[in-house]
Amino acid sequence: MKLKENFSHKIDTEATKDPRQIEEELLAEEKRKLKERVRSYARNVKEMYWPKISEEKKVEMEHLKDPSLRHSVLKLKASLV
Repeated sequence: MKLKENFSHKIDTEATKDPRQIEEELLAEEKRKLKERVRSYARNVKEMYWPKISEEKKVEMEHLKDPSLRHSVLKLKASLV
């Protein structure tokens, strides 16, 4: 019985809404969906075309972060060449 009451309450509130308010809600929902689609597309393009970091550069960056290992970067780089 509660389901029927909840459903009838939704119908009543929908019927009493202002048509401009309904239209604004629909436009807001469409804008939200469009923003999500754009965000999703941008994420996919970024993943597809973002340059991959080579293992050599990763190791070099890790060594540059640690000050005690800075002197070994040059040796590491020379050994990779």
